[in-house]
Amino acid sequence: MKLPKTIAVGDKKYTVINTTTKEPYVLGSISYTNCTITVSTKTPQRVVPKAEQAVVFWHEVVHAILHDIKPKLNKDERFVEEFAEKLHQVTTSARF
Repeated sequence: MKLPKTIAVGDKKYTVINTTTKEPYVLGSISYTNCTITVSTKTPQRVVPKAEQAVVFWHEVVHAILHDIKPKLNKDERFVEEFAEKLHQVTTSARF
């Protein structure tokens, strides 16, 4: 999946940034203040595969959506991760 450059969630427009991280286990982040979603393409140990980058992207998108609608689920990382994995599955299996 090719990641977009920007996305809109509610009244916010997020910029998607691909980056190399120095953290071995942090593959993505979101800044609600700066309206940025960061997805790591490389860590000190490895190159992050495209499919994994896509799941990280969807994970941060789920955070953006939940932040916009303000349920407590935004802090539930297990829920966010499972939801992101299902979104990735839907987008990669969709046929038109």
